[in-house]
Amino acid sequence: MKQGLSVIIDSTCNFQEVLDPGTALAKQHSYTYCKDSDSHALFKKWIEHPFRPKDNAIMVNSTDDPEMLRDYIVKQIVD
Repeated sequence: MKQGLSVIIDSTCNFQEVLDPGTALAKQHSYTYCKDSDSHALFKKWIEHPFRPKDNAIMVNSTDDPEMLRDYIVKQIVD
């Protein structure tokens, strides 16, 4: 999470002793804590409101710096 990456923890344990620290950790890092029962609602939201660039395509010069291209592409999708 400190690196800004998504985290998926797959656990069959639904004990409150496990859920409470997980929820607190997610909140501390401004992440959404999602139980399996919530995942279907999130998937539906992603399908109904996908992130796409304004023109449905992003043209880049693939010989440019990969990190610069990544940042440019993400900006085009999010803006």
